[in-house]
Amino acid sequence: MIVATSTLVQGVNLRVSTVISSTRYQAGTAITKRDFWNIAGRAGRAFVDHEGKILVALDNYWKG
Repeated sequence: MIVATSTLVQGVNLRVSTVISSTRYQAGTAITKRDFWNIAGRAGRAFVDHEGKILVALDNYWKG
């Protein structure tokens, strides 16, 4: 298990089969689709995993 900020997932390729995100927000703003898929793309490695898994906790905390 690795617990990290978004900095780690932006550019480091690790042998991770599952990515869990506790929120869709960063600094109170929803992350962009591009950033989401970049983070999701860390799950599963070619020729190692059959598939990657992405789990996102959906909350309404930041909705006003």
